[in-house]
Amino acid sequence: MRLFLQLSFAATMLIITACSSFDVNTDYDPSKDFASYKSYYLKTDVKIPGDVLQNMEFDRKRIFDAIEHK
Repeated sequence: MRLFLQLSFAATMLIITACSSFDVNTDYDPSKDFASYKSYYLKTDVKIPGDVLQNMEFDRKRIFDAIEHK
């Protein structure tokens, strides 16, 4: 019985922590009407210092493909 209570407590704590909320910060202009945009361009030739995808061609291609097919 004690083992059952301990496992129940552990499961409850796991569920509570898994469902906890977290802060999400965004930065955009709420007055801008993004529905008016009909096209976009991804600049692939720009080198940004500290770009984590710069040396990860497989991940970069996967992200760009996901954007293109969205």
